[in-house]
Amino acid sequence: GGRKVVVLSSSMNDYLPPSPHVALDHFEPYLRTAFGFMGVDDLTVIRCSGGTEADIAASLARAEERMQQVIGGR
Repeated sequence: GGRKVVVLSSSMNDYLPPSPHVALDHFEPYLRTAFGFMGVDDLTVIRCSGGTEADIAASLARAEERMQQVIGGR
């Protein structure tokens, strides 16, 4: 226990609520299972998604903000 992993991912579809694609998200559940098998009990997934240029810019800004929250000033 006590292992931490941070995953940064990108995709053209948005799999976060309220997206209609939420039910199609197999990526994060798979990672949680695989890393859990290896003893990782703290998994953070930070995502960027596609769309219009404005969507991408907003997604990148949210991801950068989340990365700062997770990793701090390291």
